[in-house]
Amino acid sequence: MNILIWITLILLFLKVFWNLTLPFRLLGELRRNPNKKTKGISVSPEVEFALLIISIVISALSNGDSWINSSKLIGIYGGGAIVFSYVNFYLVGSIGTRLMARSNKK
Repeated sequence: MNILIWITLILLFLKVFWNLTLPFRLLGELRRNPNKKTKGISVSPEVEFALLIISIVISALSNGDSWINSSKLIGIYGGGAIVFSYVNFYLVGSIGTRLMARSNKK
């Protein structure tokens, strides 16, 4: 069971990492090509929540004393990581876009 929990947590980490780096990549593309329209993206929050729910269910069904077997801890830290990644996505995107617009006006 622990291997399944680790697999879902690693996939969740990779998706959260993608969300953390995506606004920087989009701003870099906008900076390199300011007149070109950026590509559409899909952040798919349902993927993170599905992975989080699967991790919580598997950890609740598993037995053990480590933190990986605590569905409460996985829910708190996993949910917090997801929320943090979307707050980062919004803040970096909105602040970066405003800064790019100001620099293009000058």
